[in-house]
Amino acid sequence: LSQEALKIIATIPNLTSLELRYNKLTNLPTEIGNLEKLTSLDLSINKLSQEALKIIATIPNLTSLELRYNELTNLPTEIGNLEKLTSLDLEHNRLTQEVLPIVNQLRSQGAVVIT
Repeated sequence: LSQEALKIIATIPNLTSLELRYNKLTNLPTEIGNLEKLTSLDLSINKLSQEALKIIATIPNLTSLELRYNELTNLPTEIGNLEKLTSLDLEHNRLTQEVLPIVNQLRSQGAVVIT
């Protein structure tokens, strides 16, 4: 999936759920943060960068985030700002102990975090 296609997707105003598994994505356009009604995002089985994760953290109403199999070793602190997040799936990544403060912050906000 190209960056241009993602930019077009980001213009769909009433989009509530988006599944982008198996797309070999490393980056996301900043326009993804404009999806104000998006509540569910599945980016499993990609290779997301830290910059892509920072863009995800700007989606205001995200409640469910699937990041399985992304070879992640860390999470940017911005992920902790997803106040409406209730479910975060991080299974099958290479996370280090450095993610614990972010995971604990999300859990304290009521999110279920699967690592």
